[in-house]
Amino acid sequence: MSINTPYNPLDKRNLGTSVADALLQREAVPLPPTPFSGAGVYAIYYLGNFKPYRAIAEANQSENFSRPVYVGKAVHAGRRKGGLESTGTNARPLSSRFDSTRTRSKKLPTLSCATSFADTLL
Repeated sequence: MSINTPYNPLDKRNLGTSVADALLQREAVPLPPTPFSGAGVYAIYYLGNFKPYRAIAEANQSENFSRPVYVGKAVHAGRRKGGLESTGTNARPLSSRFDSTRTRSKKLPTLSCATSFADTLL
């Protein structure tokens, strides 16, 4: 962006930067977190000894969670197809995503939830 280009806070790049900043400023919690309601975006951080992820794990040491190994989103059922109906206040798409991560990690001991943390932005 040149100095003469006006700043547009609604530009997709600026919105993306705002969401990323908000997500990365939140406190990371061990996986899986206590079940909760809501949809949103999340980042998973790795702290284990799996050699291919060593640089990532080192960047996240001392709870300096600065390099997520994965960033994703979880939406309410029907949203990906343009559904606009409310799914109620008890829906847990983001919490369910973490449950799935825990299930998959049991099959991969080197990437266990015991060595992973997550940030969420609902």
